Amino acid sequence: MSLDRPAHARDIARRCAAFKGAHRGRSTLQLVGNLLGLAAVYALDLAAIARGWWWALPPLWIAGGVMLARLFIIQHDCGHGAFWTSRRGNTAIGRFVSVLTWTPYAFWRYTHNRHHATSGDLDRGGIGDVFTVSLEQYREMTPHDQGRYRRFRRPVFMMGIGTPLVFLLRYRTPFLQRIPAAQCWRSIVALDVALAVTYGAALAVWGAAVLLAVLPTLVVTAWIGGWMFFVQHQFEGGLWARHDAWDWHEASLYGSSYYALPAWLHWCTGHIGLHHIHHLCSGIPNYRLPACLDAVPELRAINPITLRESFACARLALWHEGGGRMVSFADAERAGLL
Repeated sequence: MSLDRPAHARDIARRCAAFKGAHRGRSTLQLVGNLLGLAAVYALDLAAIARGWWWALPPLWIAGGVMLARLFIIQHDCGHGAFWTSRRGNTAIGRFVSVLTWTPYAFWRYTHNRHHATSGDLDRGGIGDVFTVSLEQYREMTPHDQGRYRRFRRPVFMMGIGTPLVFLLRYRTPFLQRIPAAQCWRSIVALDVALAVTYGAALAVWGAAVLLAVLPTLVVTAWIGGWMFFVQHQFEGGLWARHDAWDWHEASLYGSSYYALPAWLHWCTGHIGLHHIHHLCSGIPNYRLPACLDAVPELRAINPITLRESFACARLALWHEGGGRMVSFADAERAGLL
């Protein structure tokens, strides 16, 4: 008997819903612990710079990138109303953390929730996600747009260069977004003012060493976040569909990966690798995702990707509607599909 995937996804969503809701004690401990961890790394950065211990900076940037990535997951949970027990608390924490992540809270919340509402929909994507087209849609593009899409999907550009530029530069102005500037002006400009005040004061106290501590850490965080976000939906056995055949529950569960990482890497990335659970029930705080995975064992068999397997995802760029899988440009050309 074939599996009715939409019905199965709805059944799993009902079972996962038991894990929705934040626990104030655990949320407080996670927030304070990560803030103290990031502060300690920044303090060590400044001490190493003052003593000329340049060899110590790369590992400190990596450690700081991990702590900042975990804080980004907290901001992300706030945007879903999942980290704190009240809407006001989620907003306050999310805005506070945004000064550290350099990510405008209200604007990112809007675009990311748009991504959740349209994930896997080939006709409505492009806002808050990694823009993806099918082979058929690619063929319908002009040569100019095809060239732009190919350049955009190059892994070195997209994750190595593009992701840090998004966090450091693109989020600094409302005019470079894929939504009208009026919809994001207040959020982006308010954060820019907060960044100028906060880091201006830090520069006045500690000098240019602040930039050498903060900017590389942000770049490492962008690399971590960019890769995690990419592999969560850009994998061979995913699920994409045209809007008339698209189902939200099915796309959320079967179009999102279960990144089966070692436990320590799950901790470093705030368990966001359990992405099929997150998309199905975004109201589950990050620290309750492992318990949900244990309680619903079927989830372990849905789209598991190991760390080693995930590296092959970097070359995938097009959804093959006829084959029901993601393919690379090279694979499509060898098969005569382009």
